[in-house]
Amino acid sequence: MDKIEAHDCTLYYLLFNKKYVIHYYQREYRWGTKQVKELLEDITEEFLPNYSPGDSRKQVKDYSNYYMGSVITTQESDRAIIDGQQRLTTLTLLLIHLNRLRKKICPEYEDFSQMIYSTQYGERTFNINDEGRKECMEALFKGTEYKGPTDGTTVSNLLGRFEDIESLLDPALQTEEVLPFFLDWIMYHLVFIEISVSSEQDAHKVFVTMNDRGLSLSPTEMLKGYILSEIKDDGDRARADDVWKSVFDGLLARNREEGDADDDFMKTWLRSRYAETIRENKKGAEPRDFDLIGSEFHKWVRSNADSMGLDCPKSFSDLVGIDLKFYSELYMRIKDLSERFDKGFEDLYYNARLKFTFQFQLILSAVSPSDGREAVDRKIRMVSRFANQYVMLFGVNYRDFSYSNVKRSMFMLTKDIRGMDAHRLGCYLADYLDGLGLSMDGIDSLRLSTFTKRFIPFMLARIAFYLEEGCMDPSRGIAKYMARGRGNNYDVEHIIADSYESYRDAFDDEEEFKDYRSRLGNLILLPADKNRSIQDQTYEEKLDTYAGENILAKTLCSGFYKNNPRLRAFVEESGLDWHPLDSFGKEEIQYRQGLYKETAKAIWDVSSLRTM
Repeated sequence: MDKIEAHDCTLYYLLFNKKYVIHYYQREYRWGTKQVKELLEDITEEFLPNYSPGDSRKQVKDYSNYYMGSVITTQESDRAIIDGQQRLTTLTLLLIHLNRLRKKICPEYEDFSQMIYSTQYGERTFNINDEGRKECMEALFKGTEYKGPTDGTTVSNLLGRFEDIESLLDPALQTEEVLPFFLDWIMYHLVFIEISVSSEQDAHKVFVTMNDRGLSLSPTEMLKGYILSEIKDDGDRARADDVWKSVFDGLLARNREEGDADDDFMKTWLRSRYAETIRENKKGAEPRDFDLIGSEFHKWVRSNADSMGLDCPKSFSDLVGIDLKFYSELYMRIKDLSERFDKGFEDLYYNARLKFTFQFQLILSAVSPSDGREAVDRKIRMVSRFANQYVMLFGVNYRDFSYSNVKRSMFMLTKDIRGMDAHRLGCYLADYLDGLGLSMDGIDSLRLSTFTKRFIPFMLARIAFYLEEGCMDPSRGIAKYMARGRGNNYDVEHIIADSYESYRDAFDDEEEFKDYRSRLGNLILLPADKNRSIQDQTYEEKLDTYAGENILAKTLCSGFYKNNPRLRAFVEESGLDWHPLDSFGKEEIQYRQGLYKETAKAIWDVSSLRTM
């Protein structure tokens, strides 16, 4: 093997004006939403404690680094990346999103496009060069619709993970004030170890040596060794070992693509039941229980055994045989329920679609091993409904519900509701929401924007489903509205076409036209192909399409109300003034906005928590 070179380097160094090839045996980009979410949360939590309003950009030089691990590359003319493709591809997608934001909100910031692609002889080549993904990357970079095939893993994952980045990146990073600092930090403080060798063959030898010589123990396996070593009786230890194997075999078998599903459970469980402190929201604050469990929970348990009540061999045995068994089964159950629509537990599914993962931590905190099945189910329904109401109240009032922004408040709530009696729990959660000082009246000013597009499609889907259920529509079903990925998904449809000239007489000026066009009252849901095919039509022309579509579109059409006794009964019983509209303009948008608000109040009624 020839000489190996290894050095630490920044993301800027790795990507600026560079081109890497990936060979046929490793071309697929396989990261899922979970991996992207974790990466974004990690870098956000590293950056934000460094940043303070009033900092100068020069001060970013003193911000802390975030270590991204090693990458293995070759020094051949066609420089190959052997290890690191998944991370670098994801970071390239992040850079594309940030570059769009740069152009929109801080165009004076220097152009960093050469971290995304390089140009030679007038031809653009993306930093990770693969013909199979070029057309898709071009569309993402230009902000145009990708119309090519999506039958390959890489292309569909690129599109899906870019959508994840758009929806999951903390809004606090996407402001005119913060974005330049975050861009500087991303470029110069994401640090890698680049291991560069002369040939692809040598690169693979290094890769095998780093990954296959000896089996590295995971944090869960290290924790197992510690806990079992504290159980002195051979029989008790053997039984605990059997329970441990059964639990974690089940966790890993549940989703084999989530190779760290065991670690995810352990973090959620330990935070929900045992963590007492969390890092303060100030620059330079030290990590506390919540944070340390997230980074090295096996060490945290050893250091906090006494506070966990682990003071004798039996306590360690019970931790495995009672608590671990109970909470792992509960965790897997609510995970399964969050992935499908199950009447009675539907809020778990809704929260998962909104990517609000704190529901798992909150539920594990509220439920106790001594609870019977009825109490467990009741608490699951209460907490998951609370979580959905919390997110929607935040969203419609333009409050950020991203992970980093609500982490501290959700942790404090986690501590407050540990093992709480079911009746008291419902009242407590309702009081908590009332105490926020937020209401669905925020819908009065709700518009489609970069921030609200994270939840407005969900809100419209819930309203449509509420109408379907109220009218006992035989085709009712929420899943069709929530589906994402391949296929003809539902998109947000602007009822008024994007043509100011057509509506000049109805609005004071073009600015008012754009404002009204983005309002919630001007929005419905349509399948993507229908949405594209009629986007330039007048309202009167669109009504023919709406009449054959989902219930939210049909409510605009007079024919839908004729000979429809179920609809008339629903309108009368609910007191909601749903009626058709022969024309559509400023007054009609205001009417629909108010109607959506009253319907939302019925759907997300906080008082329902008190009677569950």
